[in-house]
Amino acid sequence: MRCWTSSTQRRGFFRKGSKVCGFILSLNLATQAQIINLAQVDSLFRNGNQAESAILYEKYLSQFNNKGLTPLPIYYKLAFISEQRNDYSRALYYLSTIYNRQPRQNILTKSRRLGQNIILQAMKWMTSVLFSFFS
Repeated sequence: MRCWTSSTQRRGFFRKGSKVCGFILSLNLATQAQIINLAQVDSLFRNGNQAESAILYEKYLSQFNNKGLTPLPIYYKLAFISEQRNDYSRALYYLSTIYNRQPRQNILTKSRRLGQNIILQAMKWMTSVLFSFFS
């Protein structure tokens, strides 16, 4: 069993049984074993299993080398799930990814509203800290 792929690589760099060779082989097998079925993930999302579907959508996104080929509805769904969890910074990340590929006014409006929610949360937290400090 050889762990190198081209004849230009040195034989001494990837020795049979080396840690580097084993790591590359196990990484390759792990990524091949976890192919995400997007139809099943969409079904989970429609049935309300948002936590599970968010994890699987993110795994699906991690399989793409070129993020420009990723279907946009996945980013919309992840933004929705993040907003439902009050994870506004992550929701803003997904909205900015959508906006970078398809600039639209409604995405900017939604991003602005989420930014205002972040500011409101920070103000509520600061108020509670100040009241507890002076109480």
